[in-house]
Amino acid sequence: MDQDLRQGILKEIPVKELKLERKIYLVSVEKRPLSHAARAFRELMKKELTASRKAAG
Repeated sequence: MDQDLRQGILKEIPVKELKLERKIYLVSVEKRPLSHAARAFRELMKKELTASRKAAG
């Protein structure tokens, strides 16, 4: 999607009145290590959560 935005195929249109939220859970087995993809996803979610909390004030 980022590439489509850069190429102008898609256009981002902010809507002030629209607030989208979604709950995401990461469940794992304690004795099994997370895969590389799961660790990367977890770190991405942590960064997004931190950024959204800072933006909310």
